[in-house]
Amino acid sequence: MNNWQTTPGVLQISDENTVPMMAVKEYEYIRSVINTHGLKRVLEWGSGSSTLWFSENCDMEKWTAIEHDPVYYDFLLPKVNKKVSLLLVEDKDSYINVQGEYDLIIIDGMYRDECLQKAFKMLSSHPQARILLHDSGRKEYKEWYSKFPHRIVFEGEGWLGDGWDHRGLAEFNNSKVTMIVTCGGRPELFKRTMESFTANNTYPLAKIIVHDDSVSKIGQIASIEKMMAEVETPYVFHCEDDWEFHKPGFIEACMKEIEGEGVHSVWVRDEDDFDGYHRVKPTTDGKFVVPTGSSHGFSFNPHLYNMKYYDGFQKEGGATPEDSIGVDYTAKGLKAVWLPGYCKHIG
Repeated sequence: MNNWQTTPGVLQISDENTVPMMAVKEYEYIRSVINTHGLKRVLEWGSGSSTLWFSENCDMEKWTAIEHDPVYYDFLLPKVNKKVSLLLVEDKDSYINVQGEYDLIIIDGMYRDECLQKAFKMLSSHPQARILLHDSGRKEYKEWYSKFPHRIVFEGEGWLGDGWDHRGLAEFNNSKVTMIVTCGGRPELFKRTMESFTANNTYPLAKIIVHDDSVSKIGQIASIEKMMAEVETPYVFHCEDDWEFHKPGFIEACMKEIEGEGVHSVWVRDEDDFDGYHRVKPTTDGKFVVPTGSSHGFSFNPHLYNMKYYDGFQKEGGATPEDSIGVDYTAKGLKAVWLPGYCKHIG
């Protein structure tokens, strides 16, 4: 957002503000998204101090900022660096119908509803791209949340400064993956798990769902099924609260395998980290899991799961939940894929 200052009926421009007109946690989150996930091409509807700050503090190649106000455009233009393409667009249709290919679109300017719809069309074939909407808590935006996959990154905090509307940050994307996490009252392990996951995950998630069974005490399977009922994406990345990720790109790698014929899940556990219960044997191509060991090729260890095979996890015929699910899937001719080298057990 820009660094305009307002008095009744007058727009004033100030050189004093050098950071985006957002909460610190919001602009630090945006910087983290850009730098962590390698988003090189950014479109910003609504220029300002955010344009200057992000272009100086983020590792992107190109920042395109659309500005509707000629006075503010003239003020900002001499200050932008070579990464920035600052465009003055006063016509509404031209403002909305921007062309180009982008990895991230930030909506913080005029005509936000039309810009959001345009952003989804622009990124429809780019599943790793993201859309960030600032001031997302405004009442007029609520209907969008039933139309587009999203998650609320930060709730709104009311008003900022002298009348500035400052109400949260929402992220929209075309993600095909929801993450679900089971917890058992181990906050330090959970923190370690999620920090390592965040540091190494390079794929945008539709949302993250966490269930702490130490509070609900309904059991692992019931906890998982409760979360699965909230999933709207075709794939789920399942994780528990005692794993450490150490190599990026695991969801992308899983996505290349999950649509294979009869593949119900893709494992990412390290090869030297298996115990006797979860032992597996790869086929000659070193990829598919042979249902050896007690788990019969199914595990709640970190894996990407194909929701088209989900019909509930309460199965009969096995000594444990994983065993019974594995037996059932094996009988149906389904299989798992193993891509070792991404995470290890720490609990």
